[in-house]
Amino acid sequence: MKEVLRVVSEDARLVDVAPRKVRMPMRNGGFHMQQSYVYRITSSGIEYLSMMQKVVEAESTVTAILRASMNSAIMCIL
Repeated sequence: MKEVLRVVSEDARLVDVAPRKVRMPMRNGGFHMQQSYVYRITSSGIEYLSMMQKVVEAESTVTAILRASMNSAIMCIL
């Protein structure tokens, strides 16, 4: 998972990463500070996801058309 997050944040720039200090509870009831990371999708990431959804829909449409064409061609042969 770390490699995937590295690629989408550093290489593709689809996600912004920001360090944040988080209070973590301890067994004795106290808290200690730990550094964590917040991942936020960028506008480029949102645009990429929107386009991928359109690509998947278009691929499904093409597949359905090809299946219908193949079925009608088979029916003509029979």
